[in-house]
Amino acid sequence: MVNKLCMNCFSSFRPDEDGSRCPVCGWDNAKSQPQGLLKYQTELASRYVIGRARYANGEGITYSALDKTAQKLVDIREFFPRAIARREGDSSIAAVREHSRTFQQYMENFLELSKSVSRLREVTVVESVLDIFEENSTIYTVYKAVNGVPLRRYVEENGGHLSWNETSRLFTPAITALSLINSLGACHLAISPESLRVTPDGNLLITGFHINAIHRAGGLLDLDLYPGCAAVEQYSAKAVCGEVSDVYALGACMLFALTGELPAEASQRLQD
Repeated sequence: MVNKLCMNCFSSFRPDEDGSRCPVCGWDNAKSQPQGLLKYQTELASRYVIGRARYANGEGITYSALDKTAQKLVDIREFFPRAIARREGDSSIAAVREHSRTFQQYMENFLELSKSVSRLREVTVVESVLDIFEENSTIYTVYKAVNGVPLRRYVEENGGHLSWNETSRLFTPAITALSLINSLGACHLAISPESLRVTPDGNLLITGFHINAIHRAGGLLDLDLYPGCAAVEQYSAKAVCGEVSDVYALGACMLFALTGELPAEASQRLQD
């Protein structure tokens, strides 16, 4: 019997016995990779094997991947702003000619953000950057695979709201970590009940770092705002976004933890 690797968790399974669904994680390996993304089992940096695409937005794509050297599951973020770039062949990324300068600037922003997050590797509340490398005319950032569930699901599974003591326990380390992130000159701009995750040991983890261009209006990339968490200045191309925007989002998430509800969208609250 031939063994295969699951393209989600990279566990070995036997299609003849198990069918296409992985017996470990339940992923259906008959599902194909979406068109235009890296193909299954593409190898990067002679070390990482690409699995399924887990998440995509205007900045790029996050893949499940296997680190062959460490024999561990990782997440790989590929810089691929599809509004101003295209895939050439199976792997390479090329900027659309009229947007080549913007592509280069955004790629530099992506690299600097990845470096800033990597400096926080010892901060357990922030997802860990394990590697950064350039290949296929773009940048890849390797993150430690995240276990746990989104804060949204954690709150739902715990009665729809948390006590103040539990909320305080979860969020106090995150407040300190956010201060460290901002002190490095970086802003998250996408803190939400989805990007905050609760780990198996019951602690909060800040994930979902992306360049600021997709989290504020007025750019060339597809806008990615989380209603109820995005601060009002993120809806304007002229307003300054920064530390205060992250504080607003974290406060909105604390309100969600305590009540099970987010505040109304910031642009609507201006009318209230």
